[in-house]
Amino acid sequence: MMAACLRDVDAIFMTIGTNSNKPDTRVTQDVSKVIVDALHTLRSERTAGSEFRPPTIVFLASTVTAESPTAHQPWPINRLIFNANYYVYMDHIAALAHLERELPWAPLIKASPAALVDDAASGFRLEPHGQSSLTCSYRDLAAAMIMMVEDPETDWVGMDPGIGVSTNARQVWYLAVDCGFRTSTVPSRRWRTLQAIFNRSAVMNVQRLSFVAEGCVPSLSSGQFMPSCPTSILWLVYLNSNSRTMAKRWADQPFLLIKKTGALSRKDLRPDHAAISMAQQMALAHNVILRSINAAVNQCCGVQPGTAEARDFLLFNQSVFEILKQHHDIEEEYMFGAIERLTGIPGIMDRNLLEHKDFEAGLEKFRKYVFETNADKYDGQTLKALLEGFGSTVEKHLHNEIPTLLELQDYDSSKLGEIAKELGRRFGGAGDKYRHAPLFIGCSDKTFVLDGQNIPFPPVPFFVPYIIKLFFEPRHAGSWRFNPSDSFGQPRPLRFLNSPGTNL
Repeated sequence: MMAACLRDVDAIFMTIGTNSNKPDTRVTQDVSKVIVDALHTLRSERTAGSEFRPPTIVFLASTVTAESPTAHQPWPINRLIFNANYYVYMDHIAALAHLERELPWAPLIKASPAALVDDAASGFRLEPHGQSSLTCSYRDLAAAMIMMVEDPETDWVGMDPGIGVSTNARQVWYLAVDCGFRTSTVPSRRWRTLQAIFNRSAVMNVQRLSFVAEGCVPSLSSGQFMPSCPTSILWLVYLNSNSRTMAKRWADQPFLLIKKTGALSRKDLRPDHAAISMAQQMALAHNVILRSINAAVNQCCGVQPGTAEARDFLLFNQSVFEILKQHHDIEEEYMFGAIERLTGIPGIMDRNLLEHKDFEAGLEKFRKYVFETNADKYDGQTLKALLEGFGSTVEKHLHNEIPTLLELQDYDSSKLGEIAKELGRRFGGAGDKYRHAPLFIGCSDKTFVLDGQNIPFPPVPFFVPYIIKLFFEPRHAGSWRFNPSDSFGQPRPLRFLNSPGTNL
């Protein structure tokens, strides 16, 4: 029956398992054996001279069982979770080993999320080397596993230790210890009080409470339980600060961020050529601009006229205009000419220059409104229309420019690197530090993954964000409330999110 079900399919999503941590658990192993037998049957049925094309198997693994622990989840937490679900994970490990041993000719993808939670979808990222965020919703995991099979740019088959799945929601884990040696698994009064405090918090929202160990000590060395030993009850608390907002809208929409430069799909690129790093740094800078516009679009109708928020939001939008115009002015004044001189091809950047002209009129209308409107006359719908008037054209241009930079791989890498270095110096030295530095760092995302990497951006020493926070932010502090990230580039919910009824 299983062979008949699997005949001519393109992919098998192997997600069957159990949450019941009991000795001799082998649900996943049994399913693995059935799939192996079915595929061997189908392979044996092929006629002489014909080729058997096995389906891609997407196996639901876990970062907890990966050989290299995820950077987002501390080793002690990783080990604690493994020990608390020892028999479940051992079942998965044995099943995966069986698939790899018996089906060496079948494409295998290992999807490796961390903890799965029943939360709203907030978007996902696929990360090589098994790196994952602390949690992932079931909805995001499903979409991610489909993408692993259908991704036209990246072949995810065979990557070890697995493909990490990170959610765009920001999460925090806390380990609470209910002290007191006893064998009862009933929560104490202290724990019930702590739980109530968490639930009533205006900042955090408890999404999951789970026993890590109920009346037992997980041994970090052996991975076995000692169920008869009385001890304190350990609880793992998952708190998602974005459960009410980050799962709705953030600064990654409506104008899409650049997630891939295209470098990974280019076999002709030298991995050490400056064209790749220049394209990646430019993509990350473009994403800052896109997040700033998205933050404005997603909050423009959440700000009321005649308020301090309206005054601060107008200045926020003034700064958005300034960094966008400054960015393109420097490209036109320096970068385009420098690339022409490097390549010896006049007009090589003319297409990019023409795209700048495409949004000039819409950008000028936006400038006029945010600089000439006072807080009493502010209207969110008017601003929304202006942002949408040029936003799509800017989005298209910012995406189009990246492949142009990759094409420079045919030219001298060291000279291109000097151009990129000078470009970075000019970007960093231009503008009003009191208006641009807080906006730029507040529209960065230190968790963002580009080309499968978490590339540090902006590329500044660790102390620079502290200088910005202490010296440059205070002058216009109210305006940076609209930033999608904090003073250190960590994503946070949008504070003045448009109401659900707003047409975006």
